[in-house]
Amino acid sequence: LARVEVPAPLADASAWHCFACEPAISAAGQQPPSADVGERSALTSAGLYNPTYYLLVGWPTLLEQGPIVMVMGMRILTALLSAVLLASVFSVMSRMMSSLAALTVLAVAATPMVFFLNAIVNPNGLEILGGAAFLTGLLWFVSAPNVRGKVALLPAVMIAVGGFLGGNARGVSPFWMF
Repeated sequence: LARVEVPAPLADASAWHCFACEPAISAAGQQPPSADVGERSALTSAGLYNPTYYLLVGWPTLLEQGPIVMVMGMRILTALLSAVLLASVFSVMSRMMSSLAALTVLAVAATPMVFFLNAIVNPNGLEILGGAAFLTGLLWFVSAPNVRGKVALLPAVMIAVGGFLGGNARGVSPFWMF
C-alpha cells in the first residue's frame, strides 16, 4: 500500500463498497461520500502503478468537488478510451478478414471481464485493450507488409498508442507487452 494525496471526497472510497462479496450485507447501509473539500491523505493499493492512466482520466477531479461527478467522469473517460481502442481493433481486423470473422474474434477476445474493467476507474482494462491494439497493429503490418500511406496510418497509431497505454498501465505492464 502507498499513501497518496487525493481529493478529500475520494479519500474514503475504499469504504464505499462495504457490501462487496458480502451477500448478507445490504447496500442500503453504505455511507454517503464525504462532502469535504481540498485534499486528504489516503492509502491505496494502486500507489505503485504508473501514473499515466491517472493523468489521462483523473482530470475530472479538478473540475468538480462532488465525488459522484469525479468518479463518473473518470469512468466515462475510461470507457471512451476503451471504446476507441476496441473500435480501432475491430476496424483493422476487418481489413485482415471478413467483418463477421473479425466480430467473432473480438467477441471471443473481449470477455465480460474486459468490459467490467473498462467501466471502473482501473488501468487494467486499458492495459488489455492497449495490448490488443498493439498486437492487432503489428499483425496488420505482418499480413500487409507492402502497404503504405493513409491505409497504414491507423495500424501505426494503434502500435504507438496501444503500446504506450498497454506498456504504462501498471508496473508489470512492460512484461505483459513483451
